[in-house]
Amino acid sequence: MRVVVARLDYNGELMDIYPLSNVSKKELDEIIEASKDVVRAHLFLSRELKRPLPHSIVIDVINYEITIVFKPKGILVLASIKDNILGTQQQGGVVTA
Repeated sequence: MRVVVARLDYNGELMDIYPLSNVSKKELDEIIEASKDVVRAHLFLSRELKRPLPHSIVIDVINYEITIVFKPKGILVLASIKDNILGTQQQGGVVTA
C-alpha cells in the first residue's frame, strides 16, 4: 500500500502534496482531482443547504481509498493506493460522509 498526504484550501484548491511512497504522476492527479471534486461538491451543498460540513469523508474505490478531513486551517487528504487488485473486479466507488 502506498500513501499520499495533501492539503486543500476551502476553495478546493491544492496547497501542498506529500507523496510518502513512490506514486506516479497519473495516480497523484487522479487522487487530487477526485478529492477536489468531492470537496467542492460538499462545500457547495453546505452553502446551499445551510448545513455544516461533515467532519470527514471517505472515498473507497477499487484501487485507492481517500479520507478527507475538514480542519479549521484547511482540508487534509489522506490517500492510500492499493497495489493488489484483482483484474476481474469492476470499477466502482462509494462516497460516505
